[in-house]
Amino acid sequence: MKTVELNGIPREATGKGAARQARREGRIPAIIYGGDNKIAITIDPMEVRDLIYTSDFKLANVSVDGTTYKCLLKETQFHPVFDNIIHMDFQILIPGKKVKLDLPISFEGTPVGVSQGGVLVKKLRKLAVITTTDYMMDHIVADVTELNLGDSYRVRELTSDSHIIIQEDPGTPLAAVEIPRAMKDMDALDAEAEAEAEAAAEAEGEGEGEAGVEGEAGAETTAPADGDENS
Repeated sequence: MKTVELNGIPREATGKGAARQARREGRIPAIIYGGDNKIAITIDPMEVRDLIYTSDFKLANVSVDGTTYKCLLKETQFHPVFDNIIHMDFQILIPGKKVKLDLPISFEGTPVGVSQGGVLVKKLRKLAVITTTDYMMDHIVADVTELNLGDSYRVRELTSDSHIIIQEDPGTPLAAVEIPRAMKDMDALDAEAEAEAEAAAEAEGEGEGEAGVEGEAGAETTAPADGDENS
């Protein structure tokens, strides 16, 4: 599993004033917590780029005064206007303890429906799960190879370890092979043309039937009676 190395500098003062001072100094105020630990630190913004600006799931090794804590990044707060990081929370991973993760979904395979002209649309990018530190993984695999046009891949179809508890409704779609509008329009035109052809064929058949009935009726009215033959 990928990890990012961070160097934390302890800060004795806490609160909004101390956090603002840390930001003025060009550092990010942060908290490390877990078990009996709650440590206030500051971090260099350059060190957290590979942890924040990525779609990969990564852990952080945070070193503070010679002690390294294996952590999960739990929360990142951004400035509402300037979008810079203003605070971070790190949870210390304790062996055997349960932890909630937001894991990226890795979609594998080329759906059958895509080769037929469909488009694979990913509905979810991450999935919330609960597991222990002993069974952590960095992604969830969804094999979409068997999806046909119009099919959806749902949470219930995932194959996961019994130690992984998925925190999402089983019916939630993760991906779908959607039919492009151009294909729908073409199918509609084909169906309309087929319906018109069938209607024309039925009308032609009815016309022939009516002509036959009239001919039979005419033959009956013009046939000579038995008495007329001797006259």
